[in-house]
Amino acid sequence: MKEMATHLKGFVAIFALSWLVSAATVAGWLYRTSVEDFTLNDMIPFWIILGVAGLLISAICSMPLLLLLRRRFGATMKPFMYPLVNALLVSLLVAAIAYSLAFAAGNLSVGEAGLFTAAFVSLSLTFGLGFSAFYRAREKQN
Repeated sequence: MKEMATHLKGFVAIFALSWLVSAATVAGWLYRTSVEDFTLNDMIPFWIILGVAGLLISAICSMPLLLLLRRRFGATMKPFMYPLVNALLVSLLVAAIAYSLAFAAGNLSVGEAGLFTAAFVSLSLTFGLGFSAFYRAREKQN
């Protein structure tokens, strides 16, 4: 039970940091590419979607995959591979969904699809880096 609480605490901390980085990515993207002024009300829907979808993707896809890789390869896998594998998995999943909504359904503009993909890439890279740092520190303690 203690092990599960440690995993949960690490997951929450890593996800919170990852969400902050992706929220900054959205704000920076909108600041650099927006033709007209944008307000906080323009960014809140992006941040909510990042929070909800990012939490689901991180909990359902990223964390189990990273834990499996950690158990399977352990010390033989280089620490920088965790963020790369995680970013590849998440970005392919999000890009497929976002661009299918943009092209097939017409519900999303191509610029918004690119924004979501960039935000989720930054979220997944940060999540993988946090995972690598968190579990490397735990292994050194043991």
